[in-house]
Amino acid sequence: MSRSSPRSLSRSRSRSASMSSTRSTTPEDSACPFLIRIFVTRTHTPLRDFDDNHLPVQDEFHVYGWKSSTPTSLVHQLYAVLPAPYRSPVARYSFKHVYVDASEAGLYKAREMASFTGREFTSSVEGGRGVEEQTLDEYGFIKGDLISVAVNMPEPRKVEGREQRDRRPPPPRGSWRDRDAPMRNDRERERDRRDGPPTNDRWSRRSRSRSPVRRGSGWGRD
Repeated sequence: MSRSSPRSLSRSRSRSASMSSTRSTTPEDSACPFLIRIFVTRTHTPLRDFDDNHLPVQDEFHVYGWKSSTPTSLVHQLYAVLPAPYRSPVARYSFKHVYVDASEAGLYKAREMASFTGREFTSSVEGGRGVEEQTLDEYGFIKGDLISVAVNMPEPRKVEGREQRDRRPPPPRGSWRDRDAPMRNDRERERDRRDGPPTNDRWSRRSRSRSPVRRGSGWGRD
């Protein structure tokens, strides 16, 4: 008969208790905040990093929340200390609830929480259209759980295209893009210096003298 480790049993009990449909929220739980560890990165931290204790501590933030806190309220606390690109109106914040649930796949599991853009977050804070979200208690979040936030930044294609054009090397001399490029080659310029500027009369005489059409020949007859 196999026996489960005490650690896995205690974790399973705590998780089943937290996910029960009849949660009891005491006044003490509502009044006392608890520390929440939030990892904010460009992509969600893989769960195997949590299993191996390879957490992105350089991107870890600590905030205090309540069971009634929401993802937008957590972002509101982090907003001032986030890097400037993460505060863009087009940035999208995707929340995941990371919790302990020992299984054959690993010690940690994760579920989606909420997703919203910086513009939607600002509108919600200013009293506009709210974000579709729930409280931490409704998500099944308990003390000791973690939150992973992925910030998706759309690529600024127009800006990058302009920068790439600015970094292009200048066109070679003599191409059609070079305004100072000579319009005639060296042989034509030498002929202009020797014969002088062309005139209609000179060109007409040359064309008559060089005409291959001769009367009485086998070709070029009328």
